Amino acid sequence: MEPQQAINNIDQSTYTSNEQTINHYPDKFIIDFRYLHHQFVGNEGLLVINHKVIILDPWVIKNLVKAIEENIQRYKKLRILWISLSITYADI
Repeated sequence: MEPQQAINNIDQSTYTSNEQTINHYPDKFIIDFRYLHHQFVGNEGLLVINHKVIILDPWVIKNLVKAIEENIQRYKKLRILWISLSITYADI
């Protein structure tokens, strides 16, 4: 038996989102990340909406929420440190 080769199809582009909605069904969660911005063509302003939708199993969303909560706690601790360091350097 030959080993199977993995298919690497990763979109490595970054995506900025300034709005999102989350919906759920009994077996999945759907997160719709959107980026709304104005684009001007001539004298007309257009509202452009880009979407990236991800569908997650309930256990995956639970792990994601836990990871986000942990990162927010670390961010808060570091932010306090950064603020105190900037005050310290400002006094020098």
